[in-house]
Amino acid sequence: MTSKPWLLFVLLLILSYGRACFFISGDTLSPGHSLSFSKSENIVSQGGTFELGFFKPGSSLKIYLGIWYKMFDQKDNIVWVANREDPLFDLPSSRLDLSEDGNLLLFGGSSSIPFRLTNLTSPRSTEAVLGEDGNFVLRDRSNASSILWESFDHPTDTWLPGAKFWIDKVPRKQQQLVSWKNSEDPAPGVFSVGKTAAMDVVVWPFGVEIILVCTVDVYGLCGGFGVYRGNSSIPCECLKGFEPFSMNYTRLNDWSGGCVRKSPLQCENNTYSNGTKDWFMKMPNVRLPVNSKAYNWAASARINCQTACMNNCSCTAYAYNRSGYCMIWEGAIFNLQQLSDAGETGEYIYLKLAPNENQSTKVKKWKVWVAVLVPSIGLILCLFICFSSRGKLKHIGQPEDKQGEASVFSGACSRNGNSKSVK
Repeated sequence: MTSKPWLLFVLLLILSYGRACFFISGDTLSPGHSLSFSKSENIVSQGGTFELGFFKPGSSLKIYLGIWYKMFDQKDNIVWVANREDPLFDLPSSRLDLSEDGNLLLFGGSSSIPFRLTNLTSPRSTEAVLGEDGNFVLRDRSNASSILWESFDHPTDTWLPGAKFWIDKVPRKQQQLVSWKNSEDPAPGVFSVGKTAAMDVVVWPFGVEIILVCTVDVYGLCGGFGVYRGNSSIPCECLKGFEPFSMNYTRLNDWSGGCVRKSPLQCENNTYSNGTKDWFMKMPNVRLPVNSKAYNWAASARINCQTACMNNCSCTAYAYNRSGYCMIWEGAIFNLQQLSDAGETGEYIYLKLAPNENQSTKVKKWKVWVAVLVPSIGLILCLFICFSSRGKLKHIGQPEDKQGEASVFSGACSRNGNSKSVK
C-alpha cells in the first residue's frame, strides 16, 4: 500500500465522501453539517415514509423547508413548513445548518441574520432526526430520549397520526392548525383550528377518547368589498363596480386582499361632473356585513338613512332593516354574504357606486344619442342628394336622358327643400 500512495488517498476520499453522504441521505443531521437547496439535499426517515428538504410551491420563487410523504407528489402533500412566514430567496446560500452550539439555523433569507428554528440557551451536542412518524426532532446525542425540540409542537396545517394536540403547554399560547394563505404561499391563511375552553371526553369500550371542540375563524374570507356566494369552487367575487386587488392571488383562490373600486366616487372630487351624482345599488337577500354604525330612526323614512350616507363621502353602504334601524358602513365592507333564493330570508343593503357604474343612466344616454343621430343622418343624406343633383345640371353637353333624370331629383328637392324647379 505504501508503494501506491495515490490509492490510499483515493480510499480516504471515498470514505470521507461516504461519511458525508450518510449524514445527508440518512435520517440524521449531525453537528457541523448542512442541507443545501442548490444541491437538492434531503433527509429521509428510516422506513422511507417521510422526507425533509427544501421546496418552492407552484411558480413561486420563495424557498421553504418542509416535510412531505416521500411516496407521493411533493407539491400535493406538504405536511409541515418550518419557515412559513420567513421564506428564503438566496438560492446558492439557502441551507439548513446544525450549528456547533446545537441549534438548527436557516440561511438564505432576506436578512443576513439566519432564521432560528431552535433557540438553545447553552451549547449542547445535538443531532436532528426525522422520525418515521413525520416528527423532526432535535435531541441530545448522548441521550436519544432527551428531546429538546420537535416539529410536532409547531404544526402548520396538518395533524399527523401520533401527534398530540396539547393545550396550554406554553403559557398564554394555544396550539393551532392554520391553513395556507393560498396554494403557492404557506403563510398563515384565514382558517384556523384550535381549542375552546370546553373539551368532550367520550369513553369507548376499548379506551378513552378526547374530542376537542374546535373553532374555525373565517373573518374577512373574501376581503374588503368581496361577497361570499356560497359553497362553490370560487366562493368569492367582487361587488359590482369593484375588481380584485390582485388577479394573481384570486387566481389561486386567495381573496384576502379584497377588491378595489374601478372608478372613484364622484363625492371624492367635491363636484358633480356633468350634473351626475353617486348612486345606490340595491342588493337583496344578503347577510349584512359587520362593523356597521347603527342609528335608531324607526320613526323616519328610509330616505333619511340614504341621505345620511350620501352626505358622508366615507359612507360606502347603508341598510334600513325591518326594525327601523338605519345602519351605515364607512370604509371597506367585510363579511357580506349573498344568500341563496331557496335559503333563509336576508336583508337589503344599498351600495354606493360611482355614476359611470349606473347601467340605467347608460341606457338613457344611449337612447338620447339614437334620438338625435337618426334624424340628423337622414337630413344630411337628403341634403347630399339635393346638392349632388344640382351639380349634375351644370355639366355642358349632357345627354337628354341625363338632364331628365336631373330634373326628377331637382323636383324632389323642390318639394322637400323649398328650392325652385329646374326647367
